[in-house]
Amino acid sequence: MTTRLGSLNEFCWMDLKTRDPASTAALLSTTLGWRFTVDEEDWRKATKISVDGQQIGGVSDLANPVYPPGTPAHTAYYLAVDDIDRRSKPQRPKALALSYLPSTRAIRAASRH
Repeated sequence: MTTRLGSLNEFCWMDLKTRDPASTAALLSTTLGWRFTVDEEDWRKATKISVDGQQIGGVSDLANPVYPPGTPAHTAYYLAVDDIDRRSKPQRPKALALSYLPSTRAIRAASRH
């Protein structure tokens, strides 16, 4: 079971995808006051972002082999919903891939007919 990180139907998490996590963290820490810490309890040793003690996101290194070469830097935003399958089925085009709430087990599901 995954713990929901935000209120239903609101943005609950963001993931900054970058090729230079250290510089990204330094810039945003200085300009916005965000804190960047490595989660030692996470098997991935993921870098988490927090503001005023509240976790708001993470940082992913695009140099990691899970990302295809040439993937541009971007930010992924996540919404909290009660039932992703029920909510997305009417709108989901065949080619769409869905990302579920971030966790230590990121789930990617191909579109169903």
